[in-house]
Amino acid sequence: MAPIPRRFTNLRHARPDISDSMLLNSNNQTGFTGAADVVVAGAGIIGLCYAIHLKNISPHLEISVFEKSASPTQKIGESTLSSFSRFVKGDIIPHDYFLRLFGVKDGLQFYCIDERGISVTSEDIGGLDLSFQLDRRMSELFLTMWAQRIGINVYHNVGTDFQVMPGDASAISANHEKGTAMNPFMAPRVLLDDASHSIGTTVKAKLVCDATGFSRRLTSKFGKREMFKGWNCDAYWAYFEETGVKAEDRLDHWDYPATKHICFPEGWGWFIKLISWEKSPLSNLMDLISYVIDNAKRNVDASDIPSTQVLSEMFDCPFEFITSIGWAVRNDHKFPDDLEEYGATESERKFHLFQEEVPNSGTSYG
Repeated sequence: MAPIPRRFTNLRHARPDISDSMLLNSNNQTGFTGAADVVVAGAGIIGLCYAIHLKNISPHLEISVFEKSASPTQKIGESTLSSFSRFVKGDIIPHDYFLRLFGVKDGLQFYCIDERGISVTSEDIGGLDLSFQLDRRMSELFLTMWAQRIGINVYHNVGTDFQVMPGDASAISANHEKGTAMNPFMAPRVLLDDASHSIGTTVKAKLVCDATGFSRRLTSKFGKREMFKGWNCDAYWAYFEETGVKAEDRLDHWDYPATKHICFPEGWGWFIKLISWEKSPLSNLMDLISYVIDNAKRNVDASDIPSTQVLSEMFDCPFEFITSIGWAVRNDHKFPDDLEEYGATESERKFHLFQEEVPNSGTSYG
Protein backbone atom coordinates (compact mmCIF):
# COMPACT_ATOMS: atom_id res chain seq x y z
CA MET A 1 0.00 0.00 0.00
CA ALA A 2 1.12 3.53 -0.73
CA PRO A 3 1.93 5.85 2.20
CA ILE A 4 -0.77 8.30 3.23
CA PRO A 5 -0.03 11.64 1.51
CA ARG A 6 -0.51 14.98 3.25
CA ARG A 7 1.17 17.17 0.66
CA PHE A 8 -1.76 19.44 -0.18
CA THR A 9 -3.16 19.83 3.33
CA ASN A 10 0.36 20.62 4.55
CA LEU A 11 0.84 23.13 1.74
CA ARG A 12 -2.41 24.89 2.61
CA HIS A 13 -1.48 24.89 6.29
CA ALA A 14 1.94 26.39 5.53
CA ARG A 15 0.48 28.93 3.09
CA PRO A 16 -3.06 29.81 4.19
CA ASP A 17 -3.30 32.44 1.46
CA ILE A 18 -2.70 30.00 -1.40
CA SER A 19 -5.63 30.00 -3.80
CA ASP A 20 -7.46 26.91 -5.03
CA SER A 21 -6.10 27.37 -8.54
CA MET A 22 -2.52 27.73 -7.28
CA LEU A 23 -2.96 24.57 -5.22
CA LEU A 24 -4.22 22.68 -8.27
CA ASN A 25 -1.59 24.08 -10.61
CA SER A 26 1.19 23.14 -8.19
CA ASN A 27 0.50 19.51 -9.09
CA ASN A 28 1.77 19.97 -12.67
CA GLN A 29 5.00 18.05 -13.25
CA THR A 30 6.66 20.70 -15.43
CA GLY A 31 6.57 24.46 -15.72
CA PHE A 32 4.88 26.58 -18.37
CA THR A 33 7.01 26.90 -21.52
CA GLY A 34 4.70 28.82 -23.85
CA ALA A 35 4.48 25.93 -26.30
CA ALA A 36 2.68 22.59 -26.57
CA ASP A 37 1.91 20.03 -29.23
CA VAL A 38 -1.76 20.09 -28.23
CA VAL A 39 -3.75 22.69 -26.31
CA VAL A 40 -7.14 21.79 -24.86
CA ALA A 41 -9.45 24.64 -23.88
CA GLY A 42 -11.69 23.50 -21.04
CA ALA A 43 -10.97 21.07 -18.18
CA GLY A 44 -14.42 19.55 -18.01
CA ILE A 45 -14.95 15.81 -18.42
CA ILE A 46 -14.78 15.91 -22.23
CA GLY A 47 -11.61 18.00 -22.38
CA LEU A 48 -9.81 15.93 -19.75
CA CYS A 49 -10.88 12.58 -21.23
CA TYR A 50 -9.67 13.71 -24.65
CA ALA A 51 -6.31 14.81 -23.22
CA ILE A 52 -5.85 11.59 -21.22
CA HIS A 53 -6.72 9.34 -24.17
CA LEU A 54 -4.42 11.29 -26.49
CA LYS A 55 -1.54 11.06 -24.01
CA ASN A 56 -2.11 7.33 -23.63
CA ILE A 57 -1.89 6.64 -27.36
CA SER A 58 0.82 9.26 -28.05
CA PRO A 59 2.96 9.55 -24.89
CA HIS A 60 5.51 11.77 -26.67
CA LEU A 61 3.03 14.63 -27.10
CA GLU A 62 3.24 17.69 -24.87
CA ILE A 63 -0.37 18.47 -23.88
CA SER A 64 -1.63 21.48 -21.93
CA VAL A 65 -5.19 21.98 -20.68
CA PHE A 66 -6.50 25.42 -19.67
CA GLU A 67 -9.61 25.98 -17.55
CA LYS A 68 -11.12 29.38 -16.72
CA SER A 69 -12.66 28.22 -13.41
CA ALA A 70 -10.52 28.46 -10.29
CA SER A 71 -11.33 24.86 -9.35
CA PRO A 72 -13.81 22.08 -10.22
CA THR A 73 -17.33 22.79 -8.98
CA GLN A 74 -20.57 20.89 -8.68
CA LYS A 75 -22.76 21.05 -11.77
CA ILE A 76 -25.42 19.15 -13.64
CA GLY A 77 -24.49 16.05 -15.66
CA GLU A 78 -24.03 13.21 -13.17
CA SER A 79 -25.33 10.14 -14.99
CA THR A 80 -22.77 8.53 -17.30
CA LEU A 81 -23.17 5.99 -20.10
CA SER A 82 -21.36 2.71 -20.62
CA SER A 83 -18.91 4.38 -23.01
CA PHE A 84 -17.53 6.41 -20.09
CA SER A 85 -17.26 3.24 -18.03
CA ARG A 86 -15.27 1.56 -20.81
CA PHE A 87 -13.03 4.62 -21.06
CA VAL A 88 -12.29 4.56 -17.31
CA LYS A 89 -11.44 0.86 -17.41
CA GLY A 90 -9.39 1.06 -20.60
CA ASP A 91 -7.60 4.40 -20.16
CA ILE A 92 -7.42 4.95 -16.40
CA ILE A 93 -8.09 2.41 -13.63
CA PRO A 94 -10.29 -0.61 -12.82
CA HIS A 95 -13.93 0.04 -11.92
CA ASP A 96 -13.52 -0.95 -8.27
CA TYR A 97 -11.17 1.98 -7.68
CA PHE A 98 -13.75 4.40 -9.07
CA LEU A 99 -16.45 2.89 -6.87
CA ARG A 100 -14.53 4.13 -3.81
CA LEU A 101 -15.34 7.67 -4.96
CA PHE A 102 -18.58 7.45 -6.97
CA GLY A 103 -21.94 5.72 -6.97
CA VAL A 104 -22.72 2.86 -9.33
CA LYS A 105 -25.25 3.20 -12.13
CA ASP A 106 -26.87 0.06 -13.51
CA GLY A 107 -29.14 0.89 -16.39
CA LEU A 108 -32.27 2.99 -16.66
CA GLN A 109 -35.59 2.74 -14.85
CA PHE A 110 -38.73 4.26 -16.40
CA TYR A 111 -41.99 4.99 -14.58
CA CYS A 112 -44.90 6.10 -16.75
CA ILE A 113 -47.81 7.93 -15.12
CA ASP A 114 -51.18 7.91 -16.87
CA GLU A 115 -52.99 11.12 -17.84
CA ARG A 116 -55.11 11.06 -14.70
CA GLY A 117 -52.04 10.70 -12.47
CA ILE A 118 -53.40 7.54 -10.86
CA SER A 119 -51.67 4.45 -12.25
CA VAL A 120 -47.95 3.91 -12.76
CA THR A 121 -46.28 1.34 -14.98
CA SER A 122 -42.56 0.66 -14.87
CA GLU A 123 -39.91 -0.70 -17.20
CA ASP A 124 -36.35 -1.58 -16.24
CA ILE A 125 -33.45 -1.45 -18.70
CA GLY A 126 -30.73 -2.79 -16.44
CA GLY A 127 -27.50 -4.66 -16.95
CA LEU A 128 -26.84 -2.92 -20.28
CA ASP A 129 -25.41 0.35 -19.06
CA LEU A 130 -23.21 -0.32 -16.03
CA SER A 131 -21.38 2.88 -15.19
CA PHE A 132 -21.17 5.61 -12.53
CA GLN A 133 -23.20 8.44 -11.02
CA LEU A 134 -20.68 11.25 -10.76
CA ASP A 135 -20.22 14.10 -8.36
CA ARG A 136 -18.91 16.51 -11.00
CA ARG A 137 -16.57 18.30 -8.59
CA MET A 138 -14.90 15.05 -7.55
CA SER A 139 -14.86 13.57 -11.07
CA GLU A 140 -13.22 16.61 -12.68
CA LEU A 141 -10.77 16.86 -9.79
CA PHE A 142 -9.85 13.18 -10.16
CA LEU A 143 -9.41 13.45 -13.94
CA THR A 144 -7.33 16.62 -13.47
CA MET A 145 -4.97 14.89 -11.07
CA TRP A 146 -4.77 11.72 -13.16
CA ALA A 147 -3.91 13.84 -16.21
CA GLN A 148 -1.21 15.64 -14.24
CA ARG A 149 0.20 12.33 -13.01
CA ILE A 150 0.71 11.06 -16.57
CA GLY A 151 2.44 14.25 -17.69
CA ILE A 152 -0.36 16.56 -18.86
CA ASN A 153 -0.23 20.11 -17.52
CA VAL A 154 -3.64 21.35 -16.36
CA TYR A 155 -3.94 25.05 -15.50
CA HIS A 156 -6.95 26.40 -13.60
CA ASN A 157 -8.04 30.03 -13.48
CA VAL A 158 -6.68 30.53 -17.00
CA GLY A 159 -9.23 31.42 -19.66
CA THR A 160 -8.62 30.96 -23.38
CA ASP A 161 -9.45 32.72 -26.59
CA PHE A 162 -8.31 32.17 -30.16
CA GLN A 163 -7.14 34.19 -33.12
CA VAL A 164 -7.81 32.60 -36.50
CA MET A 165 -6.60 33.69 -39.91
CA PRO A 166 -9.02 35.76 -41.97
CA GLY A 167 -10.84 33.94 -44.71
CA ASP A 168 -10.57 30.21 -45.03
CA ALA A 169 -8.28 28.98 -42.27
CA SER A 170 -8.50 25.38 -43.46
CA ALA A 171 -6.25 25.91 -46.51
CA ILE A 172 -3.01 27.82 -45.96
CA SER A 173 -0.48 28.23 -48.79
CA ALA A 174 3.22 27.65 -48.18
CA ASN A 175 6.08 28.31 -50.60
CA HIS A 176 8.38 25.44 -51.50
CA GLU A 177 11.20 25.17 -54.01
CA LYS A 178 9.01 23.38 -56.55
CA GLY A 179 6.02 25.64 -56.21
CA THR A 180 3.18 26.31 -53.81
CA ALA A 181 1.74 23.59 -51.61
CA MET A 182 -1.47 23.68 -49.58
CA ASN A 183 -1.28 22.85 -45.89
CA PRO A 184 -4.58 21.31 -44.76
CA PHE A 185 -4.56 22.95 -41.34
CA MET A 186 -2.90 25.68 -39.30
CA ALA A 187 -3.68 25.93 -35.63
CA PRO A 188 -5.13 29.25 -34.46
CA ARG A 189 -3.19 31.39 -32.04
CA VAL A 190 -4.10 30.61 -28.43
CA LEU A 191 -4.55 33.61 -26.13
CA LEU A 192 -4.45 33.13 -22.37
CA ASP A 193 -6.23 35.13 -19.68
CA ASP A 194 -4.26 34.18 -16.58
CA ALA A 195 -5.95 35.64 -13.52
CA SER A 196 -2.92 34.90 -11.33
CA HIS A 197 -0.41 36.34 -13.82
CA SER A 198 1.84 33.36 -13.16
CA ILE A 199 2.19 32.19 -16.79
CA GLY A 200 2.30 33.92 -20.18
CA THR A 201 -0.40 35.47 -22.32
CA THR A 202 -0.07 33.13 -25.31
CA VAL A 203 0.84 29.53 -26.01
CA LYS A 204 2.00 28.14 -29.34
CA ALA A 205 0.27 24.90 -30.34
CA LYS A 206 0.26 22.55 -33.32
CA LEU A 207 -3.29 21.42 -32.58
CA VAL A 208 -6.09 22.87 -30.49
CA CYS A 209 -9.21 21.26 -29.05
CA ASP A 210 -12.20 23.40 -28.12
CA ALA A 211 -13.78 21.71 -25.10
CA THR A 212 -15.29 24.91 -23.69
CA GLY A 213 -18.84 23.63 -24.06
CA PHE A 214 -21.62 26.16 -24.47
CA SER A 215 -19.25 29.13 -24.72
CA ARG A 216 -17.60 27.71 -27.88
CA ARG A 217 -14.47 29.83 -27.60
CA LEU A 218 -13.04 28.56 -30.89
CA THR A 219 -15.96 27.19 -32.90
CA SER A 220 -17.85 30.47 -32.42
CA LYS A 221 -15.22 32.10 -34.68
CA PHE A 222 -16.50 30.08 -37.63
CA GLY A 223 -20.24 30.43 -37.24
CA LYS A 224 -23.07 31.58 -35.01
CA ARG A 225 -24.97 29.28 -32.72
CA GLU A 226 -28.43 28.48 -34.08
CA MET A 227 -31.36 27.07 -32.18
CA PHE A 228 -33.45 24.36 -33.80
CA LYS A 229 -37.00 25.54 -34.27
CA GLY A 230 -39.24 23.99 -31.63
CA TRP A 231 -36.28 22.51 -29.75
CA ASN A 232 -36.75 22.76 -26.00
CA CYS A 233 -33.62 22.80 -23.84
CA ASP A 234 -35.33 24.04 -20.66
CA ALA A 235 -34.90 21.98 -17.50
CA TYR A 236 -35.51 22.71 -13.82
CA TRP A 237 -33.33 20.83 -11.36
CA ALA A 238 -31.78 20.86 -7.89
CA TYR A 239 -30.06 18.61 -5.34
CA PHE A 240 -31.89 17.13 -2.37
CA GLU A 241 -31.30 14.96 0.65
CA GLU A 242 -33.71 12.08 1.12
CA THR A 243 -35.59 12.38 4.41
CA GLY A 244 -38.17 10.34 6.26
CA VAL A 245 -39.33 8.08 3.44
CA LYS A 246 -40.70 4.60 4.16
CA ALA A 247 -39.86 1.70 1.90
CA GLU A 248 -43.55 0.87 1.39
CA ASP A 249 -44.19 4.40 0.11
CA ARG A 250 -41.74 4.07 -2.76
CA LEU A 251 -42.46 3.13 -6.33
CA ASP A 252 -41.50 -0.44 -7.23
CA HIS A 253 -37.75 -1.08 -7.51
CA TRP A 254 -36.97 2.51 -6.49
CA ASP A 255 -33.88 1.45 -4.51
CA TYR A 256 -32.25 -0.18 -7.54
CA PRO A 257 -29.09 1.80 -8.54
CA ALA A 258 -30.35 2.94 -11.93
CA THR A 259 -31.08 6.40 -13.24
CA LYS A 260 -34.81 6.79 -12.64
CA HIS A 261 -37.06 8.55 -15.13
CA ILE A 262 -40.66 9.51 -14.39
CA CYS A 263 -42.66 10.15 -17.54
CA PHE A 264 -45.90 12.11 -17.23
CA PRO A 265 -48.17 13.95 -19.69
CA GLU A 266 -46.42 17.31 -19.24
CA GLY A 267 -42.89 15.94 -19.75
CA TRP A 268 -40.44 13.81 -17.78
CA GLY A 269 -38.15 13.98 -14.77
CA TRP A 270 -34.96 12.30 -13.57
CA PHE A 271 -33.83 11.06 -10.16
CA ILE A 272 -30.11 10.35 -9.76
CA LYS A 273 -28.69 9.24 -6.42
CA LEU A 274 -24.99 9.95 -5.99
CA ILE A 275 -22.19 10.37 -3.49
CA SER A 276 -21.42 14.04 -2.91
CA TRP A 277 -18.04 15.31 -1.65
CA GLU A 278 -19.13 18.93 -1.82
CA LYS A 279 -18.46 19.59 1.87
CA SER A 280 -14.86 18.31 1.72
CA PRO A 281 -11.99 20.84 1.62
CA LEU A 282 -10.13 20.89 -1.69
CA SER A 283 -6.72 20.15 -0.18
CA ASN A 284 -8.07 17.11 1.68
CA LEU A 285 -9.74 15.77 -1.45
CA MET A 286 -6.51 16.19 -3.39
CA ASP A 287 -4.64 14.13 -0.79
CA LEU A 288 -7.35 11.46 -0.89
CA ILE A 289 -7.20 11.28 -4.69
CA SER A 290 -3.40 11.19 -4.62
CA TYR A 291 -3.62 8.17 -2.32
CA VAL A 292 -5.99 6.34 -4.67
CA ILE A 293 -3.84 7.17 -7.71
CA ASP A 294 -0.61 6.15 -5.92
CA ASN A 295 -2.09 2.75 -5.14
CA ALA A 296 -3.40 2.31 -8.68
CA LYS A 297 0.06 3.10 -10.07
CA ARG A 298 1.54 0.52 -7.67
CA ASN A 299 -0.95 -2.07 -9.01
CA VAL A 300 -2.44 -2.57 -5.57
CA ASP A 301 -5.54 -4.74 -5.85
CA ALA A 302 -8.67 -2.60 -5.60
CA SER A 303 -10.06 -4.92 -2.93
CA ASP A 304 -7.22 -3.82 -0.64
CA ILE A 305 -8.11 -0.13 -0.97
CA PRO A 306 -10.05 1.17 2.06
CA SER A 307 -13.79 1.65 1.70
CA THR A 308 -15.39 5.00 0.95
CA GLN A 309 -16.19 5.49 4.63
CA VAL A 310 -12.64 4.70 5.76
CA LEU A 311 -11.12 6.96 3.09
CA SER A 312 -13.43 9.71 4.26
CA GLU A 313 -12.19 9.33 7.83
CA MET A 314 -8.51 8.99 6.85
CA PHE A 315 -8.48 12.30 5.00
CA ASP A 316 -11.20 14.17 6.88
CA CYS A 317 -13.36 14.34 3.75
CA PRO A 318 -17.05 14.21 4.67
CA PHE A 319 -19.42 12.79 2.07
CA GLU A 320 -23.16 12.30 1.83
CA PHE A 321 -25.74 10.71 -0.43
CA ILE A 322 -27.84 13.22 -2.33
CA THR A 323 -30.34 13.01 -5.18
CA SER A 324 -30.36 15.11 -8.31
CA ILE A 325 -33.96 15.80 -9.38
CA GLY A 326 -34.92 17.63 -12.54
CA TRP A 327 -37.85 18.19 -14.87
CA ALA A 328 -37.95 18.65 -18.64
CA VAL A 329 -41.33 20.02 -19.73
CA ARG A 330 -43.11 19.86 -23.07
CA ASN A 331 -43.21 22.97 -25.25
CA ASP A 332 -46.99 22.97 -25.39
CA HIS A 333 -47.53 22.74 -21.62
CA LYS A 334 -49.25 25.79 -20.14
CA PHE A 335 -48.26 26.68 -16.59
CA PRO A 336 -50.72 28.28 -14.16
CA ASP A 337 -50.75 32.07 -14.28
CA ASP A 338 -49.92 32.43 -10.58
CA LEU A 339 -46.91 30.43 -9.32
CA GLU A 340 -45.75 32.75 -6.53
CA GLU A 341 -46.53 30.23 -3.80
CA TYR A 342 -43.95 27.82 -5.25
CA GLY A 343 -40.84 29.96 -4.86
CA ALA A 344 -38.97 33.20 -5.52
CA THR A 345 -37.76 32.67 -9.10
CA GLU A 346 -39.39 31.33 -12.27
CA SER A 347 -37.29 28.17 -12.41
CA GLU A 348 -37.74 27.50 -8.68
CA ARG A 349 -41.51 27.89 -9.00
CA LYS A 350 -41.77 25.55 -11.96
CA PHE A 351 -39.53 23.02 -10.23
CA HIS A 352 -41.61 22.91 -7.03
CA LEU A 353 -44.85 22.73 -9.00
CA PHE A 354 -43.86 19.36 -10.45
CA GLN A 355 -42.16 18.22 -7.26
CA GLU A 356 -45.53 18.34 -5.53
CA GLU A 357 -47.45 16.73 -8.39
CA VAL A 358 -45.20 13.76 -9.20
CA PRO A 359 -45.00 10.63 -6.98
CA ASN A 360 -41.84 10.04 -4.92
CA SER A 361 -40.60 13.61 -5.28
CA GLY A 362 -42.51 15.66 -2.73
CA THR A 363 -42.09 15.10 1.01
CA SER A 364 -39.45 12.38 0.48
CA TYR A 365 -36.80 14.95 -0.42
CA GLY A 366 -35.84 18.14 1.35
